Amino acid sequence: MNVTRPRAADDFPMIRARMEELRRERARPRAADDFRMIRTRMEELRRERAQVSAERDTRPLGPRPHHGTTSASENGRQRHFSRAIRQKLSG
Repeated sequence: MNVTRPRAADDFPMIRARMEELRRERARPRAADDFRMIRTRMEELRRERAQVSAERDTRPLGPRPHHGTTSASENGRQRHFSRAIRQKLSG
């Protein structure tokens, strides 16, 4: 029993369609060749990174500790004033 199968080389519509597809791919510029687009995107990313960095640098890191809100001399005066009031009230 000898069955004749069509050969792939005889499928002209498929061959023609594939050749057209390859022509279109060759005519389309590759992303890596579009230097203007690459340069523009790199500048956008630089600006975004600079903006994020600037926002991070100006943002407070968190609540300030209570002991850092007054200077040492102010703390000494407050303690002295509190002691004087306590003595007056108790005496």
